[in-house]
Amino acid sequence: MVDVSTSGMSSVRSQNSRANFIGQSSSNNTRADARASTGSAVGRGTPASYINLSPTALKLLDSKDISSAGISLDDHDQRVAGVKVRMEKAEKVRELGDTLMKEGKEFFDEMEIYGDEMYRHVKLQFEIARYEHDKEHLKENQTAYEKLLTTDPVPPVELTGDAKAEAFDLARALGRKARGAVIDPKTNKLYNFREDGSVWVQDADVPSNEDDKKAWLKSLQERIKSGSRTMDAEYAEKADLEKSLAEHNKSMAARREKMSDLQDQIHALMNGDETTETEAEEASSDAEIPNTPAPAQTSAPTDITA
Repeated sequence: MVDVSTSGMSSVRSQNSRANFIGQSSSNNTRADARASTGSAVGRGTPASYINLSPTALKLLDSKDISSAGISLDDHDQRVAGVKVRMEKAEKVRELGDTLMKEGKEFFDEMEIYGDEMYRHVKLQFEIARYEHDKEHLKENQTAYEKLLTTDPVPPVELTGDAKAEAFDLARALGRKARGAVIDPKTNKLYNFREDGSVWVQDADVPSNEDDKKAWLKSLQERIKSGSRTMDAEYAEKADLEKSLAEHNKSMAARREKMSDLQDQIHALMNGDETTETEAEEASSDAEIPNTPAPAQTSAPTDITA
């Protein structure tokens, strides 16, 4: 019976391990040299290392069943599926963003047109309102104009004492502030309350000087002209503008609703619906070829570099 000491066994194991390491290194170096001579390399530029797979390892990779070597592609495929979903989301967000910008530009273009038409409509309303007023008072203005032509100007008279106090009382009774011009409808007298506190009175239908007379005649001429003309074209234009404005209101409301919907879709893609990505990854995982169960390992793991 041979007695082998512990130190002797350790020496034998050390020598065997050293021999195996040298043999494997020599074998790997030989493969690396062979691969370098054919110009095949992994990566770009000057290769740092090479790998040579056996037919068995290649078959395992092709079948996606490399669990026997302790490697799984499931996680990688799921990550790829997740990246694909995110890329599809990003593309959809870009498309929705482009559509939103287009709708926004068209909305503001239409709003500018709407503003121009609204300005014209308001202006026509004032013109028509003035015409209707001048037309209603046409005869009255014609009479006042004829009378003013033969009326001599009369300077206003400053009031003092009781007459001045009565003028302030009149303004209060009419519910007017004692400032500027106040006309007494009963007497047709015009009271002018000036900033210096003085009060002046004159006949409301009589100018105080020649310049006032010319200004009054010009104003009456404009009113007579306005009330004498026809406004058929203005009425027709006003009706067309009202129809167009109603259509713009309807169109812009639809655009606002569409832009709001686009914003909601973008928000959902960017900040929510993460379950969609998870479902895509699960669907991708379910669609993969099932892995073959790993065989019972009764010996050392397969050396895929052999």
